[in-house]
Amino acid sequence: MLFVKKYFSVDYIPVSDWNKFVVRNSVSLEIEHLSAIEHSKINNLKPIYFLAYQDDLPIGIAYGIILDVDFAKLSNRYSLDVLNTIRCWKPDFMKLKILELGHISSLGTTLEFLPEFASNFLELLSSEIDSIAQTENLDICLIRDIPFPKLEQYQGICDAGYCASLGYPIAKLVLKWSNINGYYHDLKSKKRNQILQRRSQLLKEEISVEVIEDYAPYAERLTELWTQVAQHNNGYEHERLTPDFFKTLSSELKGRSHLVAIKRYDELIAFGLNLIGDTEYFGMAEGLDYRYRDEYDLYFNNIFESLKVACELKMK
Repeated sequence: MLFVKKYFSVDYIPVSDWNKFVVRNSVSLEIEHLSAIEHSKINNLKPIYFLAYQDDLPIGIAYGIILDVDFAKLSNRYSLDVLNTIRCWKPDFMKLKILELGHISSLGTTLEFLPEFASNFLELLSSEIDSIAQTENLDICLIRDIPFPKLEQYQGICDAGYCASLGYPIAKLVLKWSNINGYYHDLKSKKRNQILQRRSQLLKEEISVEVIEDYAPYAERLTELWTQVAQHNNGYEHERLTPDFFKTLSSELKGRSHLVAIKRYDELIAFGLNLIGDTEYFGMAEGLDYRYRDEYDLYFNNIFESLKVACELKMK
């Protein structure tokens, strides 16, 4: 007998069954990660956790969230002036309620299943999603971040009416260096000199860089810097990170996340919030103080400081 169980809080998931599908190479579907997102209450999202079975055998899991999204602000195609004008007569323009099988503040597939049960699992999941869509009066259901090589496995979901389209790319760098100098060494001399010149901006006396394991005390400042980045991206509103988000993540993902912080006279002016899997190091969020962005080439150096740490941690 094939069936699906739905849970509306991570606190009720049968962890042993869920963990049969969790690969710890990344933090993505780990209970602690999902718990931190849920308990932080960002975006007033409603989480849904799916566990599918054949009799007593778990055959697959999926994680989804119901949230309100301003799709107009996911693109810089429309200026804020244009949007404000349109919304004078149509206030809800491009504001949609969605079920998204994906991460609220991250990237990566949130479906895992036994390959031999792929068609059964996707058929069950599609039926459950349809039911939720009617109950919640949803506008759109999305299944996100499916790697293109695996798209063929999802033919069943396409047959159910889903349309495959390009999404946000996940940029991956294979790390083969034990330190950042190994990376520099492998570059052509012209590119290496360009990078080292930009990296030298962090050698100024007032600048320091540190890895912060307990970043909860910085929650207010992290929110402020993340918001600056979001606002410079046309008021991006897919997620709105809050102090509670950073506090909860710091508490529930101890040892599996940390902050790579750039400080000026001990004031935090840039950060990368990174998830630490067994083999994968993932940049989850970043923040910049735009007063100093150009002076210290913060966007560029933020990325390279995280790359430096990833090499030192022997990530793949």
